[in-house]
This record gives sequence, structure tokens and C-alpha cells, in this order.
Amino acid sequence: MPRLFALCASLLLSVSGCTEGSQARECEPSLQVGCGEGERCTLNEEGAPSCRPSNSEGAQEGERCEQSEGCVDGLACLSLSAVPQCARFCALDQGGELADAQCAEGSPYARCLAKLPERADIGVCVTPCDPFDRGGELLICDDDQGAKCGVHVDLPFLICVPKGQQGTHERCDSSAPCEQGLLCLREGDEQRCVHPLPPGEACPSELLKREAHGYYDPLSGGVIEACWPSVSVPQSLFIDLRYRLTLASVSTQEERSAVCAEWGGALAVTTPTGLLDSLSASLSRLGATLREVGAREEGSAFGVWVAGDHGGAPSCLIEQSSEGEGERALEPRFTLSDSGCDPSWPTLCSFEVSASLP
Repeated sequence: MPRLFALCASLLLSVSGCTEGSQARECEPSLQVGCGEGERCTLNEEGAPSCRPSNSEGAQEGERCEQSEGCVDGLACLSLSAVPQCARFCALDQGGELADAQCAEGSPYARCLAKLPERADIGVCVTPCDPFDRGGELLICDDDQGAKCGVHVDLPFLICVPKGQQGTHERCDSSAPCEQGLLCLREGDEQRCVHPLPPGEACPSELLKREAHGYYDPLSGGVIEACWPSVSVPQSLFIDLRYRLTLASVSTQEERSAVCAEWGGALAVTTPTGLLDSLSASLSRLGATLREVGAREEGSAFGVWVAGDHGGAPSCLIEQSSEGEGERALEPRFTLSDSGCDPSWPTLCSFEVSASLP
């Protein structure tokens, strides 16, 4: 059964019982050399590598502890969370493959990615957690200790981090973490709490799949994915504006404006010169993606809702198809119209880059 584990959101580890690392060195903990028969190398109260009596009956990796002498051989009591736990050593100065091989003794997915305070040569193994509880040899985060499976900006996989109170699609960061079951991920310029998507599954209606670049799933070998109700629309012309497409199905201009306001923006207007050309390629790609996932019928027209110019009637941008064989233009173009708009089309929102976000 996977071990319970709670890890703080920082990789700045500390030794249980002391506040600073020590430069003293009696033995080598990551290689377990330098001690006599019947002894093992662990950390003393000052955080220095020290020889102590062997303990084959001590606490296992990931279990609670009060001092390093209480952990089994090869481990030390480190404050990886609010409650100190036994963690495995690895040799950061011996090369990545050797260091990771040492971590694999505890879990095949663990890697040597943390280090002791002021000791760049002494590493600590970090084992990924599983947000889907699929079993295997990934860690299960201890909910009772306030931990959840989440992201860390300096790690390539998910680890146990403190759980917070930010709900689905609310803004998040290290000081405002997400609730249990949510990941704090970035899409475009937005960082929100979203549900991770189990490998091979599709997103629900009105949500689009996006990869969490930089985070991979050790069990599937793929990139962590999540479902988003609003996705960025890249463009390069207006450096003071950015755009997002909200996928919620709404029927009135007031509702569309409210959806944009939920993300800190406003219903997009089409008055800036060159706006349509700047957005056309990105909007066309999003339309193709919606068809791929079945949100739009193949061959159906595609457009997005925008604000009517100067307070006029509700308007939409409609993608134009190439003439002749019915194929879409290589360089798609969108035209503004107040007729022929599909109520199910998504809404285009604009955001001022300089605006302070709530």
C-alpha cells in the first residue's frame, strides 16, 4: 500500500530539532559510509551527518518521527511538512543517475531533487503523488495533516503540498492554494484552480483540454492535463490587451459580459484597427479544436460573440470559408456581423494587461 506523505510547498528542507544546517561531517549519509559496524550515518541534533546505532525497526520512509535516530537506516527525520517525517538521502554530488537510483530503492518514481540546508552535496529524495489515487507506488497525501496532491514550480511532477480554500476556477498561488482535488495551473495569463484530467479521458461539455506544461504523470508517462472553461487567444498586435475565449453557453449580452467579468475582463470590442487580422489564426485553431472534441459539428460555421460597436446591437465574428470546394481558407478571416450568429458560440473577452487583478 502506498505510504502516507505530507510535503510542504517549498524545497527548503529543515532538520527536525534544529533551525540551521551544519557544515560538520562525520560520515556520508547518502552512501552510508564512514561509520563502524552496527552503526549507520544519519543526522544529529545540529543537522550534521553523524554515526548513530543502526535501527532496523525504526520508522519507514514517509512516516512520522521526532528525531533521526527514530528512522530506519538510510533515512533522517526532516521537516518536509508541519510534522517531521523520515526521508531518504541521495548523493547530489555523485551525478543524476546514481542519485536517482538511490531514490528508486524507496519508489521507482522518486528522484533526487531536494537538498539539506547549506549542504548542496547531500540530497533528499522526492516522490511524486497521484491525484487520481490509482494505486501503485506513488504517494498518497495525508489529508488529515492538511496535505493534497499539487504542483511545485521547481519540480517536474506533482507532490504533496498544503491544501487551501480556493475553489474551482478561482485564482490561486502559493499563498492561496486550492482545495483538495484541484491543481493550481496556468493557462495563458491565468492561474486558476482546475480539476486534473485522468489520462485518456475527455473533458466535459464546455471545457477544453489543456496540457500543464512542465508536469508529467509518472504512471502514464504523459503530461498532466486539465479542463478549462476559458482559454487564451494568442495575438501579437496589441501589447496592452490580451484575449480569452470563454466557453460557457449563455444567451444574452448581459450574461456574456458577466462571464467575462468573472475572469477579470470585459466583452471584447472590434474597434482597434487590425484586431480581426491579429486574432483570426488563433480563433480558427480554437474552432478546429472544438470540432475535434465534438463541441461543434464538423463543417459547421464557427464564430465568437463580441460587443456591438458604440453600444449597438450584439455582434459576433464569423469565420469565412474559402470559395469553391468548401475548404477553409489557409489564412482564415473573421468578419463582424449582427446576424447569422449562433447562440451557442463562445464569448471573446478582452483584458487590459496593466489592470490589477482582484
